[in-house]
Amino acid sequence: MSKNEVLIIGGGLAGCEAAMQIASRKIKARIIEMRPNKMTPVHKTGNLAELVCSNSLKSTNPVTANGILHQEMRKLGSVVMKAADFARVPAGQALAVDRVVMSKKIIAIFIVISIIVSFYSGLLHCFADYLIETDILKNEDSAIEQYNRLLQEFTNISGIIDYPNYYAGAYLNENGDLVICVTEDSESVLSQLQFITQNDD
Repeated sequence: MSKNEVLIIGGGLAGCEAAMQIASRKIKARIIEMRPNKMTPVHKTGNLAELVCSNSLKSTNPVTANGILHQEMRKLGSVVMKAADFARVPAGQALAVDRVVMSKKIIAIFIVISIIVSFYSGLLHCFADYLIETDILKNEDSAIEQYNRLLQEFTNISGIIDYPNYYAGAYLNENGDLVICVTEDSESVLSQLQFITQNDD
């Protein structure tokens, strides 16, 4: 990831809106989405901003809270509202949409304005704000095996993952290497991670 690029975790409604607002300010935006490689019980596709449970964004009546919010979002250049208006289906005063059409419209907009979308194979886990990013851990073993070693090390005897205080998440970069984020840049932390992942770099 470039230092001048904003990384957004999750391609839902909020993630897509954040990416649009960032890109509109001439800043590179990248969305990381686990679907379709790792699905949830309620999602049906790997599309961005997939609505679940309901296809309605509630009332468009301008005297209601929802209607006012819709108007404010449109004025702010909301990609969600632009796609919703494009994909709208008859539903009285409710803003109901064709879910698939809405998702595809957002993807089309992102392609035009060059927002990058990355799909990682469910390896993104518990990403938090971090202060320091460790060196990329390269090893003849796969990044998946390294990540599994991390989880095994952090799992207590009750089978619950208990992350150490220094751990702030892990993800795969574009080269398929595992990047571990920490909040401490100390020799002891680095040595521990090298031991866990069986990497001496």
